[in-house]
Amino acid sequence: MVRPRRAVRPPMIVRIARIGIPAMVAAALAAGVAVAFWPKAESVTAEPPLPSAASPLTGTREDRPDRSTDRPSTPPTRDQTADKKAKEEAAKKAAAEKAAAEKAKKDAAKKKAEAQEKESGDDSEGAGSQKSDGDDAKKESDTGSEEKSGDSGSEKDAGDTYRAPTDWEVVGDRYVTTALNLRVQPSSDGEIVKVLPEGEKVEATSTKEGDYTLVIYSDDPRWLATEYLSKTKPEPREDDSDSSGSDEFSMEPCPSGSKMEEGLTEDGIRVHRAICHQFPSVKDYGGVRSAAYGYHGSGRAVDAMVDGDLGWEVARWVRANAKKLGVMEVIHAQKIWTVQRSSEGWRSMEDRGSATANHYDHVHVSVYGSSGTG
Repeated sequence: MVRPRRAVRPPMIVRIARIGIPAMVAAALAAGVAVAFWPKAESVTAEPPLPSAASPLTGTREDRPDRSTDRPSTPPTRDQTADKKAKEEAAKKAAAEKAAAEKAKKDAAKKKAEAQEKESGDDSEGAGSQKSDGDDAKKESDTGSEEKSGDSGSEKDAGDTYRAPTDWEVVGDRYVTTALNLRVQPSSDGEIVKVLPEGEKVEATSTKEGDYTLVIYSDDPRWLATEYLSKTKPEPREDDSDSSGSDEFSMEPCPSGSKMEEGLTEDGIRVHRAICHQFPSVKDYGGVRSAAYGYHGSGRAVDAMVDGDLGWEVARWVRANAKKLGVMEVIHAQKIWTVQRSSEGWRSMEDRGSATANHYDHVHVSVYGSSGTG
């Protein structure tokens, strides 16, 4: 029996090719048709977006300073840096030396002025600068002849700015125990309104400032040193003196001339003329010194250029006639006498280093201004 032949199957690759190739051809044809009939889009040119809506970028920024000129094209070398630092240090040193030289110049000028003032025997250093008497010296500088005579003779015009208290309470009458300055302000620099004579009565208040008491004088608030106010009226006393005073003084112009009297107060002129007629051998006098402080600067001091025994004779004579001449202090040969402490007589002064500064070659006289009765 003959068996039928079995059909031979083609290989797998053949079968895949038979199926895949027609499928790929169909897909390609379909893609070509789709591309042929797809609508064409317009071309668009893209531009870069602006960083902000304000303005496009430019080559510079207005909100940033141009530092192109500040920066060197190349970094400085070590030698250049050291040279720049050396120049800065030299400039600082020169400025410091200039400032030191100017300060030294000012200090030297100040010391020279002080030395000249001290050498001239200015009375502002007289009654208030004594140290040889211990506590007495402090008293003299605080309330002594300076209080009576207006500190260093300079009356500060501070009345326009100072306002006295208005809520005072009068506590009773008080009496002035010595010739005393009536002031606008409660200090030794206060403006002097008047010199009240010993025994003058004032209305005292309970208001005090420092060493001063507010008083009512001629319906105006004024200040007096508390130390020299008393509830009881002082007993009259004779003038302290080393010799008898003169009854009359000649007020005729002096041979030394009227030029010396320019700028002097009434008491200053009175002292000059009284001495020149009483002691005609004294030829030289000193009065106002424009560069001086204190009494000589304000026309309240006279220097009689005389020394030795005659100098003491002049000094004692002026002291004996102090009230009539309007004198508040006399200085000669390193000794001082003041109305404020007249009961203590002549008191020693500190050594100021020269004959002129110690008043050995002249008699210095300080006056109130216009209080003389002669």
